Amino acid sequence: MSFILNKLLPSLLILGAAYGGNILLKKFLVAILDKAKGGELDPTVKRLAIGASVILIYVVAVLMILDVFGINTSGLLAMLGACGLAIGLALKDTLSNIAAGLMIVILRPFKVGDFVDCGVASGTVDTIGLFTTKFTTADGIFVEAPNSVVWGNSTKNYSRNNLRRLDIPVSVSHGDSVLEAIRVLLSVAEKDARITATEQKPIAFVDKLDNSSVNLVLRVWVDRSVYWDAMHDLTRDVKLGFEEANITIPFPQCDVHIKNNP
Repeated sequence: MSFILNKLLPSLLILGAAYGGNILLKKFLVAILDKAKGGELDPTVKRLAIGASVILIYVVAVLMILDVFGINTSGLLAMLGACGLAIGLALKDTLSNIAAGLMIVILRPFKVGDFVDCGVASGTVDTIGLFTTKFTTADGIFVEAPNSVVWGNSTKNYSRNNLRRLDIPVSVSHGDSVLEAIRVLLSVAEKDARITATEQKPIAFVDKLDNSSVNLVLRVWVDRSVYWDAMHDLTRDVKLGFEEANITIPFPQCDVHIKNNP
């Protein structure tokens, strides 16, 4: 009976307190984190903060229960520290992934839902975990990359800025009027509401004089959400505009002159 009253009952009370405190702390952290940064805090940060707090509560509870049973926790902590050092040396690559994952979460070069190119993968970010980051490529392929590799490469985030520059390269014949071709390009751009909605004005210019063509570029700025649709539509409309203006889009060709030697 004394064992139950002196050992088992306090241990159960500690576990119950840890379980109840865990529930209350989760609710408190969720409420606080939902208000952080106007409710725009990365979901990964929320998961990590809540997960770390839960582990901390149960670790403290276990140490208290061991103390109730008369186990020297200081010696146990020293032993765990030595084991942790050995494990850390053996799992240095894994720990580097954890450190890189924390850096990604804290510095936020990208967040869940962004479309990025980080060298090892190019696609939409699905989840950012402690060890790996998961992507879905544009053609629907699942990619999972270690955080250390993701963090170690430069990252292009196509979702960070609202506007993206769109270049439409096109070639015309040397015999056609460059000024007329530029007029057609600007006319096509000015008729597109997705371009005129931005403050950036479209421009058209001669980019290069090639052997069989004059290379032009139509440069516009559009909202990133309509980037691909605008690119496809402008390419089609430029072709139609050139056909109406009788401007030729040349193909590579070479003139060969044969001389008859006497």
